[in-house]
Amino acid sequence: MATPSAPSDTLASGPTVEAPLGEQETLAGPASPADAPLSPPPPSDRYRHGDELGRGGMGVVMSWTDTHFGREVAAKVLIDGAPRARARFLHEARTQGRLEHPSIVPVHDLAALPDGRPFFTMQRVRGETLASVLASEKARFTRRKLLDAFARIALAVHYAHLRGVIHRDLKPANLMLGEFGEVYVLDWGIARLVSAKAEEAREPLPTESVGLTESGSFLGTPGYMGPEQARGDDDLDARIDVYALGCVLFELLTGEAMHQGKAMPQLLATPSDADRSPALRAPEREIPPELDALCLAATMPERDARLATARELAEGIERYLEGDRDLSLRTSAAQEHARKAARLCDRALGKGASRSRVVTDAEAEEARRAALLEVSRAVALVPDHPLALATLVALLTEPPKRVPAEVQQELDDLNSAHTRVGGRTGALAYGGSAFLLALVVFFGARIGFASLVTVALFFTAGLASFAFSRLSRPSAVHSMLMLALSTAALASLTTLFGPFIGTPTAVCVNTMIFVVSNGKQLRPAIVAAGLLGTVSPTVLELVGVLPRSFRFHEGTLILLPRAVPLEPKALIAVGVCFVVTVVVSSLALVPFRDDLDDAQRKSRILSWQLRQFVPTRK
Repeated sequence: MATPSAPSDTLASGPTVEAPLGEQETLAGPASPADAPLSPPPPSDRYRHGDELGRGGMGVVMSWTDTHFGREVAAKVLIDGAPRARARFLHEARTQGRLEHPSIVPVHDLAALPDGRPFFTMQRVRGETLASVLASEKARFTRRKLLDAFARIALAVHYAHLRGVIHRDLKPANLMLGEFGEVYVLDWGIARLVSAKAEEAREPLPTESVGLTESGSFLGTPGYMGPEQARGDDDLDARIDVYALGCVLFELLTGEAMHQGKAMPQLLATPSDADRSPALRAPEREIPPELDALCLAATMPERDARLATARELAEGIERYLEGDRDLSLRTSAAQEHARKAARLCDRALGKGASRSRVVTDAEAEEARRAALLEVSRAVALVPDHPLALATLVALLTEPPKRVPAEVQQELDDLNSAHTRVGGRTGALAYGGSAFLLALVVFFGARIGFASLVTVALFFTAGLASFAFSRLSRPSAVHSMLMLALSTAALASLTTLFGPFIGTPTAVCVNTMIFVVSNGKQLRPAIVAAGLLGTVSPTVLELVGVLPRSFRFHEGTLILLPRAVPLEPKALIAVGVCFVVTVVVSSLALVPFRDDLDDAQRKSRILSWQLRQFVPTRK
């Protein structure tokens, strides 16, 4: 429950306001002086006192029952007996009492208690302040409902302006949303009658940072005060309330205060358009350009450039809510975004004015990124904007020369995945060396040191491949070590079958798997390793380093047995090895083919989607 006109802590001294208010009406009769006599104390049975609703440095608000009318009222009682506090208290009551508007809480009575303390009673209203609504983001308060309430608040403020009253402390905490659609402007404690001549002493503004609703010992609340009010100018007018309403609108649209957390020296500085633009501060909220423009116009640092009246702000909100969108403003904004996108596109593609100097790849990438963002903003305003669509087509049909960092990261991740697949395939293939050993022994292989070395290399290669497949990001060094180990293992097959049976085929398959599972920068080394593994055993035999496993006789190549005797039953072992080689190599290439098919499918779908987004013009 919120309480109307709760005691304010913002009633310390500040500048005198004596500026005219434009098309102003005057309140009937002169303002009552602070020492004007009050009504006599009411009969003791007139008001039945209830609970305390709120307390401030100057007054306390109580819940009373008016027994004459049988209604509950809110009573504000002065608790500070200083003459200055008494003057301000009576000023608040009489100012609020003269404003008869549905959104300004009416004052019923102004009198004194038996002990001489003044009090005034007013309508008891219930609801939530806009500050609490924005903090809680309750679903029932949609943007449309809040904007409708804001427009009515602005009209109530304009009503006060026409009657010569400036509120001077408009903020979400002083704006209430009632339970049945009512809206109220609360706390007129520092409001000023334009005709008032009483001087107010000035006090220096605080230098500490301020939050959403913090108030200091001066007239107004930091974060919602116009620059001229924060500076303490003498010639204030209704446009300080317009500025405060613009700050409230900003907070309503973005969910955060315009000047959140800024120190007073920063508040006195001229805010930039980026600081005052809800659309730029909260792009994720998709704030309509009409509302963004209204907020900017209401919070112009120079008051002569600011919206002149609160009614203009209310009417702008109403036009938006009624669907009367300013098409020319939307088109103009879209054109500006599209032109900027076209300039950035030329820079990204190295065309136009950008030819005057060389554009680096990094600059071209950043220009492309910014151009796509500007295109998205343009088509969000005008979906079929021709310049924006043409720029989009130019960017999509001419890819960047350098792969963007994000894309390169994705490619590196994909390459690592392929490398791990190759490692798993190698673990399966080389792990089968145990089966091969059992097979050759079964068929009468001569077990010697060379054969044991071959089997050991296969076992080592299998274990290394398994460990290799477990690495999250295998490096080029890992790949080269694995390539060297696997090539050595396959080349050692010559100790079993010689250089012409099995070894060339196995080395060829191994080379192919390494080529498809590693990046192109390793391809020369992989091919060289494959050639070395195929040719080196034969060369070593020819130069006499290894015993000969073949000879020529009358034009015939004669194979000489090594560990495996070349008998008919040995052909079974050789055949099994060939079958295993074919199966393993086929299975090893399946994941890469699946990835290729998936990439082609995604590419074609993406191309189709882009054609729907940017249809061909006939």
